[in-house]
Amino acid sequence: MTRSKNKSKNKIEYQQAFDAQIREVEAQISRRGYGSLDWGDIDYDKLPKAAWEVEVEVKTEEELIKERVEKELTGWPWKDCPQKLLLLGPYALNYAADGGQNTDPRFKLPQVAQHSPLFTKLFSNDVISRKLLGLIFEKHSTAWKFWSTCQEMTQIYDGHLHLWDMTGTLEDGGYFHNCEKPRYGPDAPTESWNQGSVSPIVVIAPFRRPSGPASYYEQVRNLYTMSISMSNFAENMQNLQLHRISFLTPQLLNLLIPKMTNLKVLGIYQCQLMHVAEIIRLLDIIKTDRPLGRENQISLDFYPMWHQGPEFYINGSKDWNPFYTGTYGATWDNTDMNTCLAVWCIVMRALSIARAQNVDLISKETAFRQWLDNGLLWKVEETLQAMLNPNTDPKVICALVDSRNPDHNGSVRRWASNGIGCRPEGWKPYVEKYPCNYCKLQVLGIFYKYHDIYEFQSFHGNSARAANLTCLGCKLKLACQYEKDHYKPSKRRLMKAWLHNVDDGWNTADLSKALSDFHTRRIILKADALDEKRMLAMNRTDPNNNYDAEYDCHQEPIPWEAYGKHGFQKRSPTANMPEDKEPSQWSRHNMDNRNAHFRC
Repeated sequence: MTRSKNKSKNKIEYQQAFDAQIREVEAQISRRGYGSLDWGDIDYDKLPKAAWEVEVEVKTEEELIKERVEKELTGWPWKDCPQKLLLLGPYALNYAADGGQNTDPRFKLPQVAQHSPLFTKLFSNDVISRKLLGLIFEKHSTAWKFWSTCQEMTQIYDGHLHLWDMTGTLEDGGYFHNCEKPRYGPDAPTESWNQGSVSPIVVIAPFRRPSGPASYYEQVRNLYTMSISMSNFAENMQNLQLHRISFLTPQLLNLLIPKMTNLKVLGIYQCQLMHVAEIIRLLDIIKTDRPLGRENQISLDFYPMWHQGPEFYINGSKDWNPFYTGTYGATWDNTDMNTCLAVWCIVMRALSIARAQNVDLISKETAFRQWLDNGLLWKVEETLQAMLNPNTDPKVICALVDSRNPDHNGSVRRWASNGIGCRPEGWKPYVEKYPCNYCKLQVLGIFYKYHDIYEFQSFHGNSARAANLTCLGCKLKLACQYEKDHYKPSKRRLMKAWLHNVDDGWNTADLSKALSDFHTRRIILKADALDEKRMLAMNRTDPNNNYDAEYDCHQEPIPWEAYGKHGFQKRSPTANMPEDKEPSQWSRHNMDNRNAHFRC
């Protein structure tokens, strides 16, 4: 196929004739000795007429393919929609509902068959397929990439995975493969189709549905049903993947995971109450009550809650959202602290524990490493390698974890020099270790606020001053525990009402009591009250004040007047700031801006 384009044939001839007339007019003016050039003196009739030719351009193969695809998609209902709408959940394609009997299916184009002889032969053996899928599903990133290779692979997944629906897409109350029903006794179902079963790989996630996301009532009810299902089949669980369960807490996992004696892989991804500081507690949970000789049998794949922040533009327009202040990653709002140093403090502590338990946190296909690479932290690979090497000089670690500082950009030579602005104390206090009163560990001084170290040193390690010495990692953990966005305080209070006793503290071992307390403490009514609270906020007397804090949450605005007080250093770093790998001539401005407010 070709396309045409008009192009002048005698452009040069026309320009030459025009220039000749200009010279002639200028000669006449010169002979007269007066006057000036006037465009009216040009005789346009003497100029040659413009002739045009059609230039033919041949379209590229890519353009032809794009045209054919767009032609075939005429009337396709999701042409301008994001591709994620073709999925109901992880590994769950949006096929026609009700076993294909639905008169209005989601997919209206005919299915295109894709086959792979290699996969067909390889996965025809059940033993081999179970072994391969077990290895693939140790990491979510490898699992979804393998699933998306071809259509045949998605069908193989359908036969080897069990998907537990935390929303209730196909039927009311969620779907847990009948595992919530009793296995033994008079109430146990006798029909094979009604009995519960679990696959070696179980993926639990909320699925999309036409009526929209699940209410808090439904989420809490399904969380309870999920707990019953896990309790009934705890010894059969081998690979468990949990995605985007907003009420999931470490306390509930501490009741469920130790009962799974044969569990080998635990994946937790983007659960709202599971922030980055929970990596320490998760490493402890997967080691609790393990059989002798299998203390380190569970592989953990953890993607902490990543806070992208609200939309930058309002309703898809070009108007800037006044409630957007940045992508803070580790937290939703600005915490007035260096969250990068706080995260590195947590990571440094978790690496040694994970290595002792044979848990991989640093390979690029692991979810935790992908969270670290998301943009908040700089020089991730170099810093991890330095932390894993016991012979690394503390100066190198201090420089790398503070690589966002434009004074040195991670260079240990510049960091350990006297050229760092507004640092009269020098660098030596930061390479020493001090006791944190919260985690009870010796932590490098770079992971403290300097005025805390200064007070501690000024009083020669006085015990009263040591009681106020808290590392940034613990401060970030406390900040995450008390976040107020997305009704997090209400969700934490609900889970505490379920699993906490005033006299005995958290229920850490008695799962049967926890399942019973759900009813005796009437937890479902608290979820109903939270739904009512959200509905009232969305239907106020003044429609301009309507606000959905769950799905349209705002960030606390930082007024321009406050920047003088907050300064560059006390505002939390954002992940949408590109990594400055090579300092430029404009880096000086950032350094001056930072140093001007460093001691505020």
